[in-house]
Amino acid sequence: GMILFSDQSETFIPPKKGRNHILRLIRDLVDTEPQGKGTDLGKVLRHLTNVLKKRSIVFVLSDFMNTGEDYQDALSIARRRHDVVGVHLYDDREVELPNMGHVRVLDAESGQSSWIDTANKQTRIAYGKWYHENLRNTKQMFIKSGADFLSINTKSSYVQALLGLFNRRASRA
Repeated sequence: GMILFSDQSETFIPPKKGRNHILRLIRDLVDTEPQGKGTDLGKVLRHLTNVLKKRSIVFVLSDFMNTGEDYQDALSIARRRHDVVGVHLYDDREVELPNMGHVRVLDAESGQSSWIDTANKQTRIAYGKWYHENLRNTKQMFIKSGADFLSINTKSSYVQALLGLFNRRASRA
């Protein structure tokens, strides 16, 4: 199954088996245009808990850069009912701003644009600190709730990362 979300649940497709269902998931993943702006992970986790009654493995795929309000309670409740795995997808340029001088950036969620001076070392350092602190807080939130958390670089093999996760989970069992 799949829930596509922004600051609201955009598309919910309940879990099913079969090739046609997989094709539908792929089609909706490609074709869905979000109606909402922003990201509210707490709201979607509460929605998930309400609509998915059967115990399931839930993968939360996100960059976790702007997740809305604090979602610790919603994550803990979802984790009690389901096996939750946070999957952090990231690109190297999100981890460390490259030195490219003045760059106009667009916030895809708010639509606001602004100029930043990536040549300024303090700007790059401040951004790096924010990024790593945000990632550390996100990991802690998942771990505190009892959920697994995995970071996957867009350059890396997601297959290897997932196999590593499943091997670690198997050794705990």
